[in-house]
Amino acid sequence: MKNKIILTDADGVLVSWINGFHQWMNDQGFMIVDESQYDIHKKFGISKKQGNKLCWDFSHSNYIMTLKPFEDAKTYVPKIANDFGYKFRVITSLSDDEKVTRMRKVNLESLFGPVFEDILCLPHGDNKHNALLQYQNLNYIWVEDKIQNANLGTAMGLYSFLIDRPYNQVNHEYEIFYRRINSWKEIYEHLLLIESE
Repeated sequence: MKNKIILTDADGVLVSWINGFHQWMNDQGFMIVDESQYDIHKKFGISKKQGNKLCWDFSHSNYIMTLKPFEDAKTYVPKIANDFGYKFRVITSLSDDEKVTRMRKVNLESLFGPVFEDILCLPHGDNKHNALLQYQNLNYIWVEDKIQNANLGTAMGLYSFLIDRPYNQVNHEYEIFYRRINSWKEIYEHLLLIESE
């Protein structure tokens, strides 16, 4: 891990897509009916088809430029870049639409500054296998909030950190990622140990 590249997801890791989506849904006249649910259609009491369409609509709206950062990420992502010289490569499945890609870049760069070497925007909900394949066995750090993607990175020889979120705390039989963490501060402290060796 002496290289200076960190691969990272965006939504649920750097920025809170879900909080932005909830605000957008309220603006559209939808109210949460079951806070305990993760699935959008169950949470808002709508059909799965309508829930999928609304997720797509939100992900292609101007709201993407206004997503809020996780405070810990806002502090430690620039700190990792400034203190250790790391650059970040984002791999996100928000949308590969050119307008959405521009909005995503504006949002991330305005929140975190010039720390991104690349921001790759895949089609909405796309699998990240092919995007990660080029980094196979390079020992890069890979930061995710989705267990399947963290496991995928580990299977490819990456150091996959899974950031704890309420929706990924379910016990899974096949958790092979490198480490479950609560914050970007833990990644910073991990790098501090490596840099001091």
